[in-house]
Amino acid sequence: MSNTTQNRQQIQIPLITSHNVSKGKSNLNTPLVNWYPVTDPDNQAIYKTYWYPTPGLSTYLSFKSIPSLAGIVATLSTSRGAFKYKNYLFVALANFVASIDLDSPAALGTFTNVMTMSTNGSESHANTNGAVKFAAIENQVVAVDGSSIISHYNIATGTKTQINLNTAFSREVFASTVSAQDGFFIINNKNTNEFFISNINDGTTWNPLANAFANTTGDPIVGIVSYKAKLYFIGQQSTEVWFNASSNLTSTTDFIMPFEKVQGATIKYGSQAENSIVTSPESILFLSENAEGQREVISITDYQVTPLSTIHIVDELNTLSVSRDADAFIYQQDGIYFYQLSFPTEDQTFCCNIAGKFWFKKDTWYNNRYGVHRAKWQIYANGVNICGDRYSLNLLSMSSTVYQDVGEKIRRVGVSPLMFYNNKNFKLANLYIDCSVGEGLATDLATEPLLQVQFSKNGVEWGVAHLKSLGRTGDYDKKVVFGRLGSQKMFQVKLEYTDNGFCAIYGMTANVVIQDDYSV
Repeated sequence: MSNTTQNRQQIQIPLITSHNVSKGKSNLNTPLVNWYPVTDPDNQAIYKTYWYPTPGLSTYLSFKSIPSLAGIVATLSTSRGAFKYKNYLFVALANFVASIDLDSPAALGTFTNVMTMSTNGSESHANTNGAVKFAAIENQVVAVDGSSIISHYNIATGTKTQINLNTAFSREVFASTVSAQDGFFIINNKNTNEFFISNINDGTTWNPLANAFANTTGDPIVGIVSYKAKLYFIGQQSTEVWFNASSNLTSTTDFIMPFEKVQGATIKYGSQAENSIVTSPESILFLSENAEGQREVISITDYQVTPLSTIHIVDELNTLSVSRDADAFIYQQDGIYFYQLSFPTEDQTFCCNIAGKFWFKKDTWYNNRYGVHRAKWQIYANGVNICGDRYSLNLLSMSSTVYQDVGEKIRRVGVSPLMFYNNKNFKLANLYIDCSVGEGLATDLATEPLLQVQFSKNGVEWGVAHLKSLGRTGDYDKKVVFGRLGSQKMFQVKLEYTDNGFCAIYGMTANVVIQDDYSV
């Protein structure tokens, strides 16, 4: 004969952890949208991970509002790229590049047409999404757009020049990417592994003998990056590293092409999404795709490759049908560097806290739906993160003190991991959400912002939405607590916030009563 004994215990379970935002396939069911995760491993409290709001967007400059531009850009829908050099902001608009003097008090109301592009971005030989790439040396800026024409501008003299590569090289050459190092401009020959360098300190003169071939397998060059005194030639499936060997050269002929391959520095990763290639202070990052079509985001530092994408992100990237039109940029917020990767055709944006490899998603309300985030490129200038608007010709300012996207609500969504215990019922005594209270709204300090909370007992179906006040400005005594949530086998929480105000989630804790029966 046996007796049944009950063992009851109450435990406190944190529902915001690094696991549900950065690791494992379970993240597919625990999305984080427009909140980004920050970890504090030294915190002695139960909370180790927080959710902070991603920055909002406001209009920085409308090109269509500039009288001298109004007629020219009236039919344009978006910019093609931007570049900052010596406090000048260069923005590609259709078939020309506008320069804005950021030191001028009236700079945002005037512009200078400094370059004429040979494409408007829609031609078959134009770069993906019409992107324009820039590089600069010694008061000279060069822009390429996938055509056989290089656009050159001399800041000191105000001279703009077009160089016809077909004429310079006496054969057909198209340049889709450009970089600069040690006084040389470097361009590729699109769809090949060939590259050319300009005369030193002269982006208007190109010697047809000053060419070489990277990626000895014939892998076409899609990006050229100058990084830590080396040139990285990024192909579709591999990357080669070159250096300036001029100090070792003795022949006059050798000086025509002073760059040589770093022996043993071939990296078996490349990219088929040229607009995903960016640099941070520490590394080169891009969306990689191997011969089998497997996609992942990688980071290259001193020839060493580190995967940036986690297992769940790799899973999601490989469900996408179209990835070659991806665009990316890096921005900094609160001392953290983020890699933002968007897929326009797939209507999705992924973002990563680079240091922690914590991934989350972003979206924007546009045309009556939530879709790909509207920032398509970013330049940091005069203390402002300036972005190109995917949906208009405007330049946008991205700021952590703005809580809307150009006047539209930002939908912030966070979902906890699914909680269960050996397929047994457990009692959920209460749920406590530690979040920012007493902040009010950005435009109405007297109105109480609301946090929406929903519960699920199976991870699929969600119950009624509960709206909890976060308090008016200064009302710091507000608490978000749910009690007597009953008994269940599984439990999950979803938070959603759309008000125009600051909302951070510092922690979420479930007090659970577990009852085990066992025989003695």
